[in-house]
Amino acid sequence: MFAERNHDFLVQLARMDWLAIAVAVFVNFVIGGLWYSPALFMNRWMAITGVDREQFNANLPRALLGDLYASVAMAYALMQFDAPLPAALVAWACFVAPVLLTSATYEQRPFRFFL
Repeated sequence: MFAERNHDFLVQLARMDWLAIAVAVFVNFVIGGLWYSPALFMNRWMAITGVDREQFNANLPRALLGDLYASVAMAYALMQFDAPLPAALVAWACFVAPVLLTSATYEQRPFRFFL
C-alpha cells in the first residue's frame, strides 16, 4: 500500500509543470527583490525591525535559500488547485496572512509591519 502511494506521488511529480513552477519562483524573487530594495520598502522595513544593513547582508544567503524553498513549495501547492488565482487568494488570506499577522502581533510590531 505504501509503495503504491509512493509511486503515485512520484508519477504526480513527474507530471508537474516544472516550467510554470520555475517561472513562479523567478517572478517571486523579482518582486521580492524590488519589494526589499532601497527604492521601495527596505529602509522602512529595517527601521521597523531594527535590522541594520550589515545584519541584512550577513543573513541574505540563508534568507534567499529559505525564500527559494518557500517559493517552490507555494507554487507546487497552488498547482494542486484547479482555479489558481482564486485559490491563491484564498490560500494567502487563510494561511499566509494569519501567520504573518500573528507573528507581527506577538513580536509587538506596528500594523504597518504586517502590511
